[in-house]
Amino acid sequence: MVEELTSRGIGFRSLTEGLHTEGPMGTAMLTIMAAFAQLERDTMIERTRAGLAAAAANGRKGGRPRKVDDADAAKARNLRDKGIAANDRALEAFGEIGDYNLEAEIWQTRSALYLCAGDLRGAEPCWTRTREFAARNENPQLECWSWLDEVQTQVGRGDAEAAGRALDASLAIETAASDGGTLIEKHCSTAATRLLEGRHDEAVAAADAVIEMVTAQQPTGWVWADFTAGALEVYLDLGEQQRAGAALKALRKLAWTFHGVRPRRSLLAGRLEWERGRHDRAVKAWRKAEAVATAMSMDYDVARARLEIVRHGAGDASMQAQAIATFEALGADHHLQIARNA
Repeated sequence: MVEELTSRGIGFRSLTEGLHTEGPMGTAMLTIMAAFAQLERDTMIERTRAGLAAAAANGRKGGRPRKVDDADAAKARNLRDKGIAANDRALEAFGEIGDYNLEAEIWQTRSALYLCAGDLRGAEPCWTRTREFAARNENPQLECWSWLDEVQTQVGRGDAEAAGRALDASLAIETAASDGGTLIEKHCSTAATRLLEGRHDEAVAAADAVIEMVTAQQPTGWVWADFTAGALEVYLDLGEQQRAGAALKALRKLAWTFHGVRPRRSLLAGRLEWERGRHDRAVKAWRKAEAVATAMSMDYDVARARLEIVRHGAGDASMQAQAIATFEALGADHHLQIARNA
């Protein structure tokens, strides 16, 4: 910069160091200072390279740490399988003991595990069994949960009428204000169902209630992350970009604790990027969602990421076929229809 000023006939004077570029002495001092500055820069580069080489020799790698390392991926990959295995043991034990209330809760937990994995075929017999126990034991809470699980199943199938009936049945059962887990699930189920029914204002209001709860309270379980993603998806489907941005921020925060939602976080972040016109970033986010979901053996999330890649012109026929096969196996008819039309 000083050289440019000098070439234009402009002198430079430093008030703090008492230096100037006027006359032979000023020029000489400027040259000496420039030489020392270059020497310092070259020395810093040399030391940095030496440090990196020493670190590499000790097995350390530079760069930003991976957000999902191998341990995290393995942990999330085994979570559902371990949950189902533990659920099997619990069902066997309580079946022998004969505690029908606890056995019903185990069936309900099993349903939730299947739903979060997108396995609608596996979920239905679980929430059906829960409802049978709820009727036998006259347990309205369990009955409510079974209806909410049916809502998610029917929404995943694209059946608005069946989802609406199940939602009405769940909303007819009173929930205490202190039961945040059930309340947020009711809000999320309402948002998804009203969207499917075309009642968009009600869908947005219910999604708003989900995000309000998530940002105001500590989550009481991993399903809160799934409900947050559900609200975000409603916003995206309705073009509510500002609301979607706030919901994505909440989802990112939850993803630090609940790793299983990370593929879906990237998937929905990609959708928002696309709506904002940043198409390269969108495709990059979907490919990241595919890679993370693959590492975690989350077939439904892999298929959803591939569907977005194909729909937006960055995938091929084999990727589309893989997504279709997964949605067929899981009974996810809503996304199956979208994949077939992609």
